[in-house]
Amino acid sequence: MAGDVNPSELRKKFYASIDDAPAAKLFLSELESVKGELEPIQKGYKAAIRMVMAKHVLNPYNKFKYFLDGKNELEAAILINPKDIELRLIRFAIQSNVPGFLGYNSEIKNDKQFLMDSLQKLKKQKEADAELIKIMKQYLNESKYCTEQEKSSINKS
Repeated sequence: MAGDVNPSELRKKFYASIDDAPAAKLFLSELESVKGELEPIQKGYKAAIRMVMAKHVLNPYNKFKYFLDGKNELEAAILINPKDIELRLIRFAIQSNVPGFLGYNSEIKNDKQFLMDSLQKLKKQKEADAELIKIMKQYLNESKYCTEQEKSSINKS
């Protein structure tokens, strides 16, 4: 997988894993078996799928461990690649959807602003990732953290 990373394929596998425990286990296993250094996007989805695995296990300790390990991996990936749009989108999506008692919500406003600024820049690029733009618009439009005025701005052009 490293070297020939296909963002669209990673996204597809991730979204298929959200409500499908066997798919989640398989996707995590695939990412864990990659030889060599993972690309930033692979690190992001590996971290995200770890957090999703918390949803698929029953033991409270294992739930928390999966979540915490994924959170730490995602934060480490973002620390190294703070301008990576997809990593910030992954964190925004997760922080927007996890229960508040987990306390993982400190970057929602920063990530939202980063994504909105990045969306405007991506829209102007000829070779922009149309799928990523569509996903960003969807998450921002569905977010309770965006105002109606921001949503209107997101949907222009």
